[in-house]
Formats: sequence, structure tokens, C-alpha cells
Amino acid sequence: CGRAEVLEERLRESPESARALLAAKRRDDSAADDLERMTRCRGAASDGTWSSAVPDGPEGAWHAAWEAGAPGYAIVYGHWALQGLHQTPSLRGLDTGCVYHGNGRDGFLTAWVPSAASDPFSELGEGLWQVPARARYWSP
Repeated sequence: CGRAEVLEERLRESPESARALLAAKRRDDSAADDLERMTRCRGAASDGTWSSAVPDGPEGAWHAAWEAGAPGYAIVYGHWALQGLHQTPSLRGLDTGCVYHGNGRDGFLTAWVPSAASDPFSELGEGLWQVPARARYWSP
């Protein structure tokens, strides 16, 4: 069972189990650490340390190190509105700031509907649907 499956299991088990996981401290619960990594990581170092702070440049982003490792599979991710739409042949970062916009641009709700091609990630820009946000719903 993989780490994502452990998280899914704990979140589905019961409302009490989900609340306990969400309230747990990273240092006390490895699943809570995995959840934070999956939802808040912006930068990562080769020694496995990570940060939720926005990296100084694109080379410090978690996905730069991930792609450099040539994992052989692709990922769709979100939760990084300031970065905006990010597409490479192995990544789709779809958070385009619908809630609070980002980097001085209007926000959008973005969805990606991949084609039935054997490698839908190879078609940059294809299958993207974007709807402009009606307002800035939250300001930091």
C-alpha cells in the first residue's frame, strides 16, 4: 500500500479519523507529513527537506527536481495559484488563481480534459478549459 493510499484510507475511515489526521502535527504522524507535502510543497532539496515557501526561482520548485529525475510518468497538480498554469510534457499545474488571483493577473477556474491520445501530456495547451473568476474571493 502506497503513502497516498494510506492517506486516502485514513480520510475515508470515519469523520473522526479524518479530523484527527488533519489536526495531527507533521513531526508526530508520518501520514500528516505526507499530507502536508502533497498539498503544500513548493520547493524541495535533494536531501528530502521541503518548504511551502515560494522558491526564489523556477529551479527551486519541487517539480524541477522531480522532472530532472525522469520518473517515467506524469502528474497533474494544483494548490499553487501564484505560479499559475504550468505545463510541460510531464506536468500540468492547473491552479490559475480563481479564489484570489495571482501575480497581478485575473484568476480563472481551470480544468484539463485530456484527449484520448496515447500520451495526452504531449499536447501542451490541448483540452484546457478556463472560466474567468467573477471576483477576488479572498485576499492574503
